[in-house]
Amino acid sequence: QVKKIYLFENDRRWIEALKATFAPWKDKVEIVNKFVSDKDDSTHVSIDSFIREKECPTFIKIDVDGAEDSVLRSCSGLFQSGKPLKVALCTYHKQDDEKLFTVLLENVGFTVEPSAGYMIHYYDKKIAPPYLRRGLLRAFR
Repeated sequence: QVKKIYLFENDRRWIEALKATFAPWKDKVEIVNKFVSDKDDSTHVSIDSFIREKECPTFIKIDVDGAEDSVLRSCSGLFQSGKPLKVALCTYHKQDDEKLFTVLLENVGFTVEPSAGYMIHYYDKKIAPPYLRRGLLRAFR
């Protein structure tokens, strides 16, 4: 039901498995072997520069093991555009992610809803009370 999916994966060890997984939809799924970041170089790309000559996305899913803030910064132009967009954003990697990301997204016109329930991210070496975190934010406009 989608026109195009861009899947970003920097770890070359995953590329073959991803290609096999998405082979039935290879005409719609493009695997981009780069980190999504707030900078552009040989291994990083920002969302704003990536979409510059592409159709504007309507949905972005962000789960990048704690680098979500960098990905959000890479979308600043897209967010400022005011275009309709849905975002699914992981918030469990760092203690204050839910609060910080909610404010950021609301400030650029999104309605933000946290996931139901809480979780403990026990891989966080700096974990401190409160230990329970929301896992995901859904944002839309």
